[in-house]
Amino acid sequence: MSGAQPIENADRPGFLASALSAEGRFSDGASARRWLDERRRAQRCHVERIPFSDLRGWRFEPDSGDLTHESGHFFRVQGVHARCDFPAPLRFEQPIVNQPEIGVLGILAKRFDGVLHFLLQAKMEPGNIDLVQLSPTVQATRSNYTRVHGGKRPRYLDFFLQRGVNRVLVDQLQSEQGLFFLRKRNRNIIVETREDVPLHEDFHWLTLGQIKTLMQEPHTVNMDTRTVIAAVPLVAGGGEALAAGSPAHPAAGSFGEALIASTLAQDEGCQPIEAVLSWLTEIRACAEIDCQPCALNSVPGWERDAHELRRRDGRYFRVFGVEVESDAREVPGWTQPMVQPVETGIAAFVTKRIGGLLHFLVQARMEPGVWNLIELAPTVQWLPGVPTDEDQAPYLLEAVRTDGAGVVRHRSTQCEEGGRFYRYSTENLVVELDPADDRPAPANYTWVTLGQLNTLIRYGNHLNIEARSVLACLDVQG
Repeated sequence: MSGAQPIENADRPGFLASALSAEGRFSDGASARRWLDERRRAQRCHVERIPFSDLRGWRFEPDSGDLTHESGHFFRVQGVHARCDFPAPLRFEQPIVNQPEIGVLGILAKRFDGVLHFLLQAKMEPGNIDLVQLSPTVQATRSNYTRVHGGKRPRYLDFFLQRGVNRVLVDQLQSEQGLFFLRKRNRNIIVETREDVPLHEDFHWLTLGQIKTLMQEPHTVNMDTRTVIAAVPLVAGGGEALAAGSPAHPAAGSFGEALIASTLAQDEGCQPIEAVLSWLTEIRACAEIDCQPCALNSVPGWERDAHELRRRDGRYFRVFGVEVESDAREVPGWTQPMVQPVETGIAAFVTKRIGGLLHFLVQARMEPGVWNLIELAPTVQWLPGVPTDEDQAPYLLEAVRTDGAGVVRHRSTQCEEGGRFYRYSTENLVVELDPADDRPAPANYTWVTLGQLNTLIRYGNHLNIEARSVLACLDVQG
């Protein structure tokens, strides 16, 4: 990469212009969808459930009962005991996936006709609904890209590991699902290049606007792409908004204009960013939390037979094995354990214009697997069977499920990460309440602007994956 040329216009990211571009150099919305459909037909994929005894290289350890791989890599399924007194006494006793290595979720960017395009991959994952979805340019665990499996090296990996003079637009460590992963983090990175990029048929250049449009469809843009795109602010500054022909004032009428105004607001909201950080820090400092990994066979209330590990009441999630065949992955076939929550989840942001400026209601939520144990979550994050849901319905759940309670600004059903979860989906919602709705929020909730959320995302380990996944779907084009 030593021959790469310096990036021009390094002072302007150009995200808004890309977000407003419904057509790119290489396709419009319809032809991009046709390309994905064609790749789905072209890739040969087969996934079927198998008994644990047919998992190759995996075993339940005789002493702990943990499900592990003979290489010592990839991941293990073990137990966790956790308790917390915030916002109410909670106890978690469950299996959890321990995958301590940090993976790479990298999207390559390049300007065509002055507009940023992003290189996405039509990638098969065994747990995906529809199997093939749009993934980042590189989506790989350390075990995968160091070729522990003996397979092929991921394409375009060097753009992220040996960046040269290519420009880094985003580079963060972010958490994954804290209910299912023990302190799992990935490197979310976007790199802009001016190099010639040889294009493989499973990859396609798309504008941010095209990606956002595809996010309105179910099970099309995968979770790993959504978490990286969530780090992209809709607009970098007022000048960029004016140059793109979008007003940047709080009195903006349309929801898209309100999103831009909220993105530009750091201290103009109902509280400055310093107050938001202090509120979260105080909660983290004062909450009494104990979280301890444990042997899988010491977790009460769970049972295992030849085919699956499950909670005795049949709720929450189950673990089982699958056999995978694919002609489009680094190896042609493998077996692995997978996690399947038994019901569809809900992740919803409630929004409201306060003083004319759009705000988002976030909650500080404890989950046993997140790095700091407490991260900011959507207003409503609900999965039946989770301990937080046993006693009462989450705050504002009915408001986001009831027609007419607010204006639905976004609704889509999205598949979660298909490398570990089997056909697990979440309904993502953004609902705008009437500004006159003044119902009081619990102490673990607070109102923030979109600009403040962008700042929190930038520094990592502040917003959980469910929150980032919903925010990624926000579209200035309405």
